[in-house]
Amino acid sequence: MRATQAAFVCVFSLIASTVAWGQIAEVGRLGIDGTRDVWSDGTHAFINTASQLFTIDISDPTQPTVLSQISASGGNDVKTANGYAYAGSVEIYDISNPTSPSSVASLPGNGHNVFVDNDRLYIANVNDVVPVYDVSDPTNPQFINNISMGGGFAVHDITVVDGRLYASGIGSGETKIFDVSNLTGQQQPPLLASWVSGSATHSSWPTDDGNSLVVARENSVGDIRIWDISDLSNPTLQSTIEDSDFGASAFSPHNPLLVGDTLYVSWYQAGLQVFDISDRSNPVQLGSFDSSAVWGVYPYLGPDRILLSDFNTDDLIIVDVRDVLKDGDFDGDSRLTCTDIDALVEQVVNGSSDLHFDTNADGSVTAADITAWLAVAGAANQPSGAAYLPGDANLDGLVDGEDFLIWNANKFTSQAAWCSGDFNADGLVNGGDFLEWNANKFSAADVAAVPEPTHLLLWLGCFTCWMTRRTNPRASTKR
Repeated sequence: MRATQAAFVCVFSLIASTVAWGQIAEVGRLGIDGTRDVWSDGTHAFINTASQLFTIDISDPTQPTVLSQISASGGNDVKTANGYAYAGSVEIYDISNPTSPSSVASLPGNGHNVFVDNDRLYIANVNDVVPVYDVSDPTNPQFINNISMGGGFAVHDITVVDGRLYASGIGSGETKIFDVSNLTGQQQPPLLASWVSGSATHSSWPTDDGNSLVVARENSVGDIRIWDISDLSNPTLQSTIEDSDFGASAFSPHNPLLVGDTLYVSWYQAGLQVFDISDRSNPVQLGSFDSSAVWGVYPYLGPDRILLSDFNTDDLIIVDVRDVLKDGDFDGDSRLTCTDIDALVEQVVNGSSDLHFDTNADGSVTAADITAWLAVAGAANQPSGAAYLPGDANLDGLVDGEDFLIWNANKFTSQAAWCSGDFNADGLVNGGDFLEWNANKFSAADVAAVPEPTHLLLWLGCFTCWMTRRTNPRASTKR
């Protein structure tokens, strides 16, 4: 083992012995009479009640404030897309001016839930069809089709991701998956899968790879079930999460949403429940936030501002989950990737005092935390558990030509990002970072050496020549 690798392993051992799980902290709270579900356009929060749509300023999560409220015809749900809000009633609102939204269209019937994807509006109306509208012009929605679920299905909720519609049948206890990637006209989309997922199947969300589906069952013995759908002809149960698994006795989970491998569940009387499902067969509870009746959760603004809606206290609640995430997981997806180390490098460059980035627990945020993160991530991701080496820009376990090409593509730019080549965390991609790469070139944690590609040697020759000319300007001047 190289001396540097041994040092990294020692650092990791020290970190592992000092990690202590924290708690989910309440950041802010705002009373909204009639609170049901909550969603966001990335900047504001939106809550739809039986009579009004609320737009809420959450730029300061400690002081959420109502920007506007507009009369609405009801519906529990709200979604946003491209400057418009879609309420379950079903009404469409222009929210481009959040202080003065306006209704631009109303659709026939009533929806329990809605979903918007790729200029298509899908409506769950607790019936056996899902109406679909073209909303490329939200002010003039055009009916496309009714997707038939089959008698007795009673579609309660829908999720549409990557061209697949996941429909939850609360009446039949089924889940159905349709291919809606080319949905046009009156032709029914292909049915990809249909199976009994459990009585009172309420809602679902797929994993990023599309190989698993998290399903919530809403009843007195409700649970979360994770299904392997990699073989659509034969979905199989991977694991089940019950309230007794985390020491609670609560009515039911309601809505599951995923950020990477982190599962966020609004679990009514059990409040917010957060799980790591990177091992689909063995979900691990990361933490919980106690609240009386959490209806909705929106986890896509970052782990420091998770939105919750409690329909018993009639509150929008904003919480920070960073203290329950695994060490080094700064984006809250239960994975240690470029996103995390780039965030850490940026904090180091900016002289941050945010101790959520204090990976080595020494009370400060410095380059030493980058060394510690490389050890933690290597232990989690690499087969040998060895630390990533400086110069490994793409975090594939090798310091090789691919990393050099990444450095070269960004050289002499101001970037505070490890995965762009800023290995020494000075905010620049320059010769200092090349030297970091060069010190470990053709090395890896798991193998002895990496062959030197011919094209890389050419690049190195060019770089050496360039450095010579930089340090000796007269070298390029004829006498």
